Amino acid sequence: MSGRYPLDRGEFPACTATLLHATTAVAFHNGIVAAGGVANDTILVGLIILQNATSVTATVAGFADETGTAANLVFSGDTTALDAASRFIPIGAINNKAALTITANTADKVIVLTRPA
Repeated sequence: MSGRYPLDRGEFPACTATLLHATTAVAFHNGIVAAGGVANDTILVGLIILQNATSVTATVAGFADETGTAANLVFSGDTTALDAASRFIPIGAINNKAALTITANTADKVIVLTRPA
């Protein structure tokens, strides 16, 4: 395998799963939780927000908008849905602007799937 995602074959890439316990920004470097991250070093494979009685959000930094300006992506989970989790699968989203950081507003409800770029 070349390191690219073979999506045409329906395969899912191996990745690191991290449960965010902190409610402050968690930095990623080369696909794992670590300081020193830079643009283009981590691939966001997916994000899972577990169901909760109150709203859970995950704010993802490290990406750019269409003008090249840094922009946060904000994902929110369900509070009353029948599913146990909200799944966001941006397979292959590379942090193209800055180091990837993710901030959850509730502890132990956000699972981040990453891999090195």
